[in-house]
Amino acid sequence: MVVEGVPEVTRLVECIANDKDGNVDRVKLSEKSFEELNEIRLKIESDPNSKNPDKKSWFIYSKEARKKLDDIAWAVTLKLKENRKKEGDLTDG
Repeated sequence: MVVEGVPEVTRLVECIANDKDGNVDRVKLSEKSFEELNEIRLKIESDPNSKNPDKKSWFIYSKEARKKLDDIAWAVTLKLKENRKKEGDLTDG
């Protein structure tokens, strides 16, 4: 489904796990599979709108794209930690 005027990546991330304040709920995002999270990451990185327009900046991606990529990285970290807990490799500390 294409919504005119809204980049696909933005819709993809926003439809996944927004909390009541409009922020991405990282816990809900971590419920997605690694494959889904990787697909979202790749779409964000390949979206021309995600590139930083400021050529003098050392950031590759815009502030919004960096936030989304950070949310995805956090979700992956949480998933890995939960998997290690299930396997008994990690304590609650």
